Amino acid sequence: MVLLLRRSKFYKYHGESFTIEPLMHFATESFHEAKHQDKMPLIPTFWQEIHHMWDTEVELKGGILNTILMKDRNGSIHFSAILLVYMMPLLSIMIFYMMMKRAFTGHDDIDQMTRQLEEKNRQTKARMELWIKAHPNFRRKVRKWE
Repeated sequence: MVLLLRRSKFYKYHGESFTIEPLMHFATESFHEAKHQDKMPLIPTFWQEIHHMWDTEVELKGGILNTILMKDRNGSIHFSAILLVYMMPLLSIMIFYMMMKRAFTGHDDIDQMTRQLEEKNRQTKARMELWIKAHPNFRRKVRKWE
């Protein structure tokens, strides 16, 4: 069987395919006189493929309920698969929401936390100065803050 594809149509050739001349004549001049002409089938979209896979899976499992409960050949339910497919995405979304909420909620007393941080920085700077005075050999010659 020889098919010629041209401008979203295909034409079927019903002749001898052993010689090149009739094939070339069909391809160049007489393809529009072919007995069998039809439009090219469209390539399925992503959602059509998903729909087809879903229908196939439902048919193999023996119904929608068996598919949703993820039953095997013996009819036993796989609870671990149900947990992974149905609960883990919800749990992931919930954890992400809680993390984002915690990151953007301010503390009750920001002023007090700022004062504590400034006090800690002041104490650290004082300790550094004491250490530098105790070890004069490690003192830098040029300090921008002095």
